[in-house]
Amino acid sequence: MYQESMLGIYKIGMIVVVSVIMFIVVLINSKKGIRYLDEKFDERAEWLVRELDSVFIEINKRTAVILMYAGTLGMGFVMFILFLPNYIAGMIFGLGTGFMVSRLPAPIINYIKNRRAYRFNLQMVDGLTLMSNGLRSGLNLIQSVQLVVDEMPNPIKQEFTLLLAQNRVGVPIDEAFVNLSKRLDIEDLDMFATAILILRETGGNLPETFDTIVHTIRERVKFSAKVKALTAQGLFQALVITIVPFALLGVQYYSNPAQTGLLFTTPLGYVMLTVMFGMQVTGGYMIKKIVTIKV
Repeated sequence: MYQESMLGIYKIGMIVVVSVIMFIVVLINSKKGIRYLDEKFDERAEWLVRELDSVFIEINKRTAVILMYAGTLGMGFVMFILFLPNYIAGMIFGLGTGFMVSRLPAPIINYIKNRRAYRFNLQMVDGLTLMSNGLRSGLNLIQSVQLVVDEMPNPIKQEFTLLLAQNRVGVPIDEAFVNLSKRLDIEDLDMFATAILILRETGGNLPETFDTIVHTIRERVKFSAKVKALTAQGLFQALVITIVPFALLGVQYYSNPAQTGLLFTTPLGYVMLTVMFGMQVTGGYMIKKIVTIKV
């Protein structure tokens, strides 16, 4: 009995000593850590503002910094609270959640940009047809672009409005089209901008060239839609393979918490969860890369 009480006191003393040491280390390095977080969040906020501005979504830097802090630290803290009183699991999953949330804006913005570029590519068919008809009716190139701005919705309206604004402040129309193609990074738009550059330097029939580009875009869109239809099953399988094991783990945890809880309370369980998570994400990513065909 005496030995057990001494052992208990020894454990409590060790916990206190380790806690004090950790507190001192955190206190000493708190300023460095806060400065490091501020620098990282400031860089990410600038990147977020710049990327959202490229898709005509306005947000100030202060709001972006608040969103970064709230998302990263807030979601990490919420995950830590959910795993209490298991502090180790809470710290692991809290840090993991915070890290993943900090990286979440990149794929979201890429999705927004890709969807916007896809919509712009589809609108180019009607836009170039409108410009071709305008040129045939006697309008010049700038007036034809203005016709597209007046008649068509976003995003082509936004991009062509910016193009005209650049031209009004002194940027040559050829350079403005090149800037447009660099901003959106669309192959069909590159072809369109290159055709304008060549024909304006060497002379040629712009309306006929626009008609040829419209035909090319239509055929490319048809082929792209066919490829997406053929690879849709593979993408769905990647999604199912990645998500279902986590869903089954959640169901098993609530139906049999005594056994499943060992995964969240033992070192071996942490290792198994880490390996499982890494293999699931890697497998889903590899399947997506295999079935994703760039047209």
